[in-house]
Amino acid sequence: LGRSLVDPETLEDAGFLLLMASQDVRSALERAVRLQAYWGDGTRLSLAPVRGGLSVRYSYPTSPAPSLRRHIDECAMAEMIVALRHLTGVDVVPQAVAFVHTKPADTTAHEALFRCPLRFGTERVELVLDDASLALPMRGAHSVYGEIFGRVVERAVARHAGERPLASQVRTLVRGAVDGTGDLVAHVARTLRTSARTLQRRLRAEGTSVGAIAREVRL
Repeated sequence: LGRSLVDPETLEDAGFLLLMASQDVRSALERAVRLQAYWGDGTRLSLAPVRGGLSVRYSYPTSPAPSLRRHIDECAMAEMIVALRHLTGVDVVPQAVAFVHTKPADTTAHEALFRCPLRFGTERVELVLDDASLALPMRGAHSVYGEIFGRVVERAVARHAGERPLASQVRTLVRGAVDGTGDLVAHVARTLRTSARTLQRRLRAEGTSVGAIAREVRL
């Protein structure tokens, strides 16, 4: 799933195009953190200076079961390094990658993808980049395109700033159902551990529906 981030359909996303048009890795990360509400509810990313670089820290906004948390965190870190390599055209190797969960029995896939020191059982999930990697220019760097996609993303973030909590969660789940197939109502209800009828009733109280959210996400 992490490696699939650079599939052609992903490149149609205005947020991804905004990062692509950034001047360098550092500015792209700063934009991703500032406008992260575009991709989902809650604060997931933050940046912290470390000696000789930056720590890109990730935290899921809710508390999933431990068995799910591992996969969520590993997918996030994989997506990040895959995206950086694609956007720069350089085989970026981080200084270190850290995870909260304990070390899996087999880390072959982790080592093959990240090719850097791996830490497990830490206080936070993070990917550490040095100054040289942060200064790498983006292949698609373009100030005018950056301004255009920046306005699109900022308008979307502002439009959803006042969105009610349940609708925001549903939007994130619908955005994740990338193939657009199957019963979205059942999928969202099952994920939120509620019934389809209760889900629909609560969304009506917020002035929306799964169908309306799905249409907007697809548009």
